[in-house]
Amino acid sequence: MKIVRASIITALVMRLISIPLVMVPPFLFSILIDQVMVDKDITMLKWVLIGYAALYAMHFAIDAIELQASNRVQNRFSIDIRKTVWSNIIDMPFYEYAMKDTGDIKMRLDEDVSNISGFIKSQVIEYVFNLLMAIVLLVVVLVISPVLTAICIAAIPLTFLAGIFIAKGTATVNEETRKVNGDNYSWQFSTIQKWKEVKALNAERIQYKRSVKFRHKLAKLGVKWIFFWFLKEALDFFKDNMLTKILIYAVGALFILSGQLTLGILILFMQYFGTLFKSLDELNRKDIELKSNKPYYDRVFEYLSEKAPAAVKCKKHVLTGEISFRDVSFKYSNEQENILNGVSFHIDAGDYIAITGNSGCGKTTLVKLLTNLYKADCGTIEYNGLPAGKFDDADFYSGIGVVMQDNYLFNMSIRENLILAKPKASDEELYEVCRKAAILEFIESLPEKFDTIIGERGIKLSGGQKQRLVIAQVLLRKPRIVIMDEATSSLDHISEQKIHEAIREISKESTVIVIAHRQSSITAAKKVIRIDNGKIAVDAV
Repeated sequence: MKIVRASIITALVMRLISIPLVMVPPFLFSILIDQVMVDKDITMLKWVLIGYAALYAMHFAIDAIELQASNRVQNRFSIDIRKTVWSNIIDMPFYEYAMKDTGDIKMRLDEDVSNISGFIKSQVIEYVFNLLMAIVLLVVVLVISPVLTAICIAAIPLTFLAGIFIAKGTATVNEETRKVNGDNYSWQFSTIQKWKEVKALNAERIQYKRSVKFRHKLAKLGVKWIFFWFLKEALDFFKDNMLTKILIYAVGALFILSGQLTLGILILFMQYFGTLFKSLDELNRKDIELKSNKPYYDRVFEYLSEKAPAAVKCKKHVLTGEISFRDVSFKYSNEQENILNGVSFHIDAGDYIAITGNSGCGKTTLVKLLTNLYKADCGTIEYNGLPAGKFDDADFYSGIGVVMQDNYLFNMSIRENLILAKPKASDEELYEVCRKAAILEFIESLPEKFDTIIGERGIKLSGGQKQRLVIAQVLLRKPRIVIMDEATSSLDHISEQKIHEAIREISKESTVIVIAHRQSSITAAKKVIRIDNGKIAVDAV
């Protein structure tokens, strides 16, 4: 922070130093007109040229220092915001994350942060500089000619109102474009991720048409944006020529004819007033920009303010595998009725339990409660006789491993995917967990063995191979509780048998909870808990 603070002060000081330097060139130019050209004082030409050369050297040094300082601030600011936003997204409770849109998260991390990364330079340093510049120049032009100043300033409000109208229109188009892009990114991510399913459904043309529909929406918004851009260019041309040149020349000519001004002083006034107008225009633009970018700021600061619940210092507790549900009820925020109603059961450490029931009965919700991703509305869930809140998050999640029906594997080598669970795992540990997961023989048969790249989402592996690799990944953390959530529901008989062998191996050292509706998946369990409409129907050994 000290470096950033020092850089902000340096950039601001450099901009303030440049204010008097801006005042000198028009003054030198007026001397060139009145004394060198009109009065033919050739000796003044040398001093005018020396003055311009000195100003150029000072401007170059000041701009170089200011650019380096402001870039340091902007880059540091952008990096810190992205780090904080990303950290808060990662730490976000699961029930909040589940309600977020993937495309929206990506847009906030990339586009929204980029749009506010120059906030300090644009809205602080530049604003202060232009405000002070406008005050100084207003005093100067009033001293030169109060009447001419009043006439020229009277035309400014109309141009500002036109600028506000254009800025609001542009902001609306930008916001609509962002929303369409966010929807498009979410759809693209989902489609590319599920392309196998798209092909199986023969839905390529439908997805293609949807892509074209997004393109058409963006094209229409692009036309609107160009319209407002054209209006802005026309307004800028009017301000730069009609207002700050032709008006001043026309009125100034009358002052020269009446002897109130010289040609050099009129040019001096015109240059000072042109700079004043640019400073006022820049202040107006900064205000409009702040309002236009407010949605970006709001979305980013929403994530910056979404702090994860403060970590509670807990005594170190290690999961033993014992779990108790006591009269647990739960419903999702958007549901009218409970998914689970008064569920109670007890699992001893080392048990091999099967939880079964029809689709939609609440099995997956039970997993989310078991893994503390959601909190029960009523009742208590205890581990080792203690509620989950008594455990440190790191201790709690290091003791639980979950294998789902559709697990995600990264487009990396088998080794790199495995060590995500334990970065410093030795080769011996990798061999051991792969043996327990019944995947070692397959890995050893590959030409590159553990260094084999498995493709995006493990596409180069069969369903059974992918599941067994995920089981090995889970086992690497040596969890005391292993949950299999429909882990074999989409596998063939041979793959399913190998998974069951892996589960039996795991059950020798850990509590195993198998969530399934297939009879073949629950036959080896010591106890079966059957759920029917959110309630325990049968609890039998």
